[in-house]
Amino acid sequence: MLLRSLIAGLLCCLGQLSSAQDTANETLIVPITHIPPFLTIDELGQPSGYNVDIARAISVQSGIPIEFREYPTFRDGFLAVVSGEASMVAGVNFNRLFSENVILSDVVTREAVQIAVLTDRKLEFENGLPENTTVGVSTNVTEAQDREALSQYTVVDFLSAQETLMALLAGQVDAVLLPNNLTYGFARQAGFDGRITHIGVPIRERERIAVVNQQYEHLMPTINEAIAALRLNGVLDAINDRYQFNAPSSDVDALIVGVTDFPPYQYWENGEATGFAVEVMSDLGRQLGIKINYIPISYEQFAQGPQPNSYDALPSVGVSAARREIMDFAYPIEIAEYSIFYRAGEGYAIEDYSDLADLRIGVGEVHAGNAYAQSQGIGEVVPYAGTRDDLLDALVDGEVDVILYGTRQMNETIAEAGLENVIVSAPRPYFTSTRAPAFRLGLSVTRERFNRIIPGYVLSQAYVDIHEKYFGSPRFWTPVRLAILAATIGVIALISLLWLTRLLNEKRKQAERASRLKQSLLETEQRYSGELQALIKELERTNRELNDFAYIASHDLKEPLRGISINADFLKREHLSDAAARRVERMGKLARRMDNLVSDLLQYSRLSNTTGPKQTIAVETIVDGIRYELAEWLEERSGEIVVVSDLPNIRFDKSKAKTLFQNLIVNGIKYNQSPRRTVEVGFLRSIYVNGTTLENAFFVRDNGIGIEEAYREKVFRIFSRLNKRTEFENDTGTGSGLAFVKKILGERNGKIDFVSEPGNGTTFYFTLSEVEAADGEKRDAA
Repeated sequence: MLLRSLIAGLLCCLGQLSSAQDTANETLIVPITHIPPFLTIDELGQPSGYNVDIARAISVQSGIPIEFREYPTFRDGFLAVVSGEASMVAGVNFNRLFSENVILSDVVTREAVQIAVLTDRKLEFENGLPENTTVGVSTNVTEAQDREALSQYTVVDFLSAQETLMALLAGQVDAVLLPNNLTYGFARQAGFDGRITHIGVPIRERERIAVVNQQYEHLMPTINEAIAALRLNGVLDAINDRYQFNAPSSDVDALIVGVTDFPPYQYWENGEATGFAVEVMSDLGRQLGIKINYIPISYEQFAQGPQPNSYDALPSVGVSAARREIMDFAYPIEIAEYSIFYRAGEGYAIEDYSDLADLRIGVGEVHAGNAYAQSQGIGEVVPYAGTRDDLLDALVDGEVDVILYGTRQMNETIAEAGLENVIVSAPRPYFTSTRAPAFRLGLSVTRERFNRIIPGYVLSQAYVDIHEKYFGSPRFWTPVRLAILAATIGVIALISLLWLTRLLNEKRKQAERASRLKQSLLETEQRYSGELQALIKELERTNRELNDFAYIASHDLKEPLRGISINADFLKREHLSDAAARRVERMGKLARRMDNLVSDLLQYSRLSNTTGPKQTIAVETIVDGIRYELAEWLEERSGEIVVVSDLPNIRFDKSKAKTLFQNLIVNGIKYNQSPRRTVEVGFLRSIYVNGTTLENAFFVRDNGIGIEEAYREKVFRIFSRLNKRTEFENDTGTGSGLAFVKKILGERNGKIDFVSEPGNGTTFYFTLSEVEAADGEKRDAA
């Protein structure tokens, strides 16, 4: 007995060794084409669909690599397996006509073939189909035994499953007979899954298997072992549930709704589910006569979404493309704002995606902010699985630079922690996320029942009362209502436009009416012209007042800053702890930085008010003067300024001309990591830049770090910095130089543009209103 056991064990080991040797250096070619939801290429150009998921699961479980190869049609791909050009197709309904040269795996799954009808006619067919019923079938899918089950009905053939379902929607047939997962998959993809429902019991079940070319017969034991393991570990069930291989329960009278800890939307209090979204869900359920049973779920279950044998729905969740793949959303019940939060005094100016490029961004692991940040590819996204308090602690402790979170919830958490003066938010929401009830796949009819009443419900007083209870004073025009109102106004506007068009066409035939209309238009144009001139004068007055205000405010701000700096210097002389000394040093640096910012703001505000007289200026003399004044600064940075062409004279304000060239030259030297930093200055009579021809253009070219295309607009904004100060030695600039340049040029109708390649330098091109040739002739720039 012992000997027999030893022999069996030895044979088993030898079998495993043989199997491992058989699969070594093998790669299975798997055909791919476009038959969603079974085979397709997704938005990222990757193979996708049921058959693809099954093939990948077998590959991972067995250790046999696979490679996908695209074919025009499924028939072409299957015949490639038959001929040996391809190796395997997995999860298919095997056609016995192609039984040569292939071997079949064990059963992967079974699919039900079932009658489906329009949801609106479900009660009509509750007791079965009448004999005069027309039933649509697909010649590509329906088999002989399916037709035998339909012998008492009128059968109508269509080329594909899609055409069969469209015939049902169009009323050409009363019912269809297809595999239920195919019915649901195509209907959901087209967005009408809520209009189709299955009736009765399945007519039969079909087996889906893996088909392998016979030259890979030695791999079949390993493939079958993988299929058995995938069935045991639940992977096959998960794939089958995702693609609805069981007839979906498209409508229910009771829902199990999962609730996690996410106040004020959903949370548990004294053993009861509560929160804004929970109360809204309960209200909607009562109106529909659907019983709602709430159960507690973990963050992990929340992230996975509603699943069969788990729970049916979530009362509210942020809508995203990734979540649409695993759950169905009803119409939104709220539009939530998400903001960027950061430590006060850090000096961040968060206006667009590029401002987050070098920052660590803390997000909630299962929240909409994480999905949004990941999809935008901005900064270093750091997900946190804990509570809002954990995320706030990470920001306070410096683990992250900023956090992206729901505006209302994080403001509440900041207030509860007493950190209103420590943590601040960007002035505008970073993005908005629609929040909606979510259902497990297959509850499409139930979802549509909710959709019928949600638009009216969010306009009701009941909704207003719940919203006020959790979010403060009532605001009738919520984002959701504004969206509904906008859609309503759009319809009314379209109807009005059609009516008006018809009326004008009729009236246009009358000459007298046309004459009066022209006269009316002329009077209106004259009236608007007068109003426009008045607005222009008012705008000019307002700009003058703003400039005066900026000058006065900037000037007055200097005094307290000087006081802060002086007191910081006094404190340095005291005996302070290391931590206190560092804070005093930082206080001094921040005061000096603020002083620089105020100085630049003052200079920027005065640019328009300090225009000197035009005079003839030799540009080369200006460049020589800049080179002389910056000689020591250039020597410290191994920098040089080179004039590479003749430079014409210009008619310009001399001080502003120097500011213009010096800012461009200094930037080219400062933001430069080359061993020899070079800035070239030149002039071209004509140059084609970014789709526009510039005439009489000066250029300043450097061999510096370059500018990303995404920063094309941002680079000219005042106080806009593209790099951290620590990246460049002695960089105390405020990010104002290019803003000065653009404002100076704008005052004289000049243009500026640039071409750049990150790592390979930047060339700025700009035109001035009057350029003189050597003979003194004026040349107006384009």
